[in-house]
Amino acid sequence: MSAFSDLLALSDLLRSEETHDDEHQRKQAFVTPGSIASPALPKGGIIDQGFPLIKKDPKAIWDEDEVGSDAEDEEDSDDRKRPKHEILYKQDVMTEDVFLGLGDKDPSTAHCDAMVVKIVFPGHKLREIDLDVKAQKLVAQSSRLKLSTYLPYPVKHKEGKAKWDPKTDTLIVTLPIVRDDDW
Repeated sequence: MSAFSDLLALSDLLRSEETHDDEHQRKQAFVTPGSIASPALPKGGIIDQGFPLIKKDPKAIWDEDEVGSDAEDEEDSDDRKRPKHEILYKQDVMTEDVFLGLGDKDPSTAHCDAMVVKIVFPGHKLREIDLDVKAQKLVAQSSRLKLSTYLPYPVKHKEGKAKWDPKTDTLIVTLPIVRDDDW
């Protein structure tokens, strides 16, 4: 109870003399948790205290803070730019797939065998680039650029191959895609 009386004493010092008598009378009254009335809540149950209200999607499965992002495990102080990159798909086809139509492959990504990630590092040499590939994530970085991205399909990261094209300063990473029958 002494902390409460200290707060009231501090409040008395900060208020003007004309409101001093009203505060003194309020201090005399006995205060319990039940005597503190909460304000009536508006529709939606949110009290507007001058903060911008965030509308929640009623059909949303997860809240924004529950969903991870690409930058979730990165440092906030990392101000390196993201290099230009593209993800392409590679498909092994035979003559019966192309000319006779006897194969069961179609041009969709569901029938692709590998993923090719091309990352442009302008003005870099191969020795300046660090590459780390996991089953679902690729991190390629240098002292000036950093690409950290999740891959659209799980890959066989230990069987992947990387090649450097010095003419275009492009790192080309080929990763075999893991299919359901490969698990």
